[in-house]
Amino acid sequence: QLGGKKLRLRVTDMQWEFDFVWKKDRFVASQNVAAADLTIAASAHDFFLLASRQEDPDTLFFNRRLAMEGDTELGLLVKNTIDAIELPQLTLEQLKPSRVLAQIRQRFGVPFGRAGSH
Repeated sequence: QLGGKKLRLRVTDMQWEFDFVWKKDRFVASQNVAAADLTIAASAHDFFLLASRQEDPDTLFFNRRLAMEGDTELGLLVKNTIDAIELPQLTLEQLKPSRVLAQIRQRFGVPFGRAGSH
């Protein structure tokens, strides 16, 4: 049921949008999705709470901290799909800029943060 569906996550306090499309058995990042089938919007903090499973989407939705636009049946399907996925525990330590940059360097060989580089 998710095949080819377009999902947009909007981080309201940062004015960032991330687009995804369901391919095979997962959401895959996509570029320049013209119109999303479903847009889910929340603050960065609330998305962190969701990702770390410290807050559930229903509570955020009913407290008007999470908004959905578009196909609401798809929203329920996305929520249930994400709930069924075993996610690793997310902590703020994992998001420290120095740690993220080190992971980028390791994975892609990108020389971030070296003395004398610009």
